[in-house]
Amino acid sequence: MELADALPAFLATAVVKRDHIWNGRELMVDRNTEKMLSLNQAWQGWMGLPPIPPWWTWYGKPYTELVTSHLGDAVTSTSRGLLHKISGPPADGDVAAATPDPLAGTGLRAVLGEELPHQYIRELRRASVIPEALQE
Repeated sequence: MELADALPAFLATAVVKRDHIWNGRELMVDRNTEKMLSLNQAWQGWMGLPPIPPWWTWYGKPYTELVTSHLGDAVTSTSRGLLHKISGPPADGDVAAATPDPLAGTGLRAVLGEELPHQYIRELRRASVIPEALQE
């Protein structure tokens, strides 16, 4: 949170990705490792908020104005944004997917696309609502 507040950031998230391989010296992936999502795709720009709510999300401008009324009292204000947690301890994607999303129906979340074969990235489709400051 302190880093996000200190940088000119507009979003910071913490997620739990499962099935990484630790060989004693480095972290590795294989086909069983949960796929990563890239929300900023070079050929398309900013895609929107993560399609599945992360364990915690820090929203800076321009998102604070768009999410405040939806998150209610489930946020902690920071010096430059809002922190929203879906649970106390770190939660994986199954917990996140089973937790009601306060931003459902807002159009702010990117939409999951197909799993790309032989790649460690999952395809995304752009959110229908992208803040003007983040549009190309």
